[in-house]
Amino acid sequence: MSFKIDFSKFNRQFDHLSKKFTGKYSDEAMFNALSALKYDADNIEPTTPKKEGTLRSSVAFEGKGSSLKSVAKLVWNMPYAAYQHEGKRKDGTHVVQNYSEPGSGAKYVDKKLEKRGKIYRDIMGRTFKSKI
Repeated sequence: MSFKIDFSKFNRQFDHLSKKFTGKYSDEAMFNALSALKYDADNIEPTTPKKEGTLRSSVAFEGKGSSLKSVAKLVWNMPYAAYQHEGKRKDGTHVVQNYSEPGSGAKYVDKKLEKRGKIYRDIMGRTFKSKI
């Protein structure tokens, strides 16, 4: 089963920025910010777990920003993706004791959004600014 991160706060802030511009550059701004988030998830602890690299390479960007109502998603398309991100099964059982790679761990995306959210908003802002 794949999993999706709640980007509602990210999307609200993005919509606020979008209203200052046309929706014309929204997709590019979201892609740039989410690309940085994906890079950070793979490189800043806790990192995306990696055994063979399948989970890291399964990520897809889904964005729709051509209107003022924007949607941004990073989707990890592996059956075990939610288990790895949450650090346990949905029912709370089977808690991950040891990740295969040192430095990797649960909430590897959420923690980036909490600590580095301003960086991603700044990336969006710079994208918009470069277009005007």
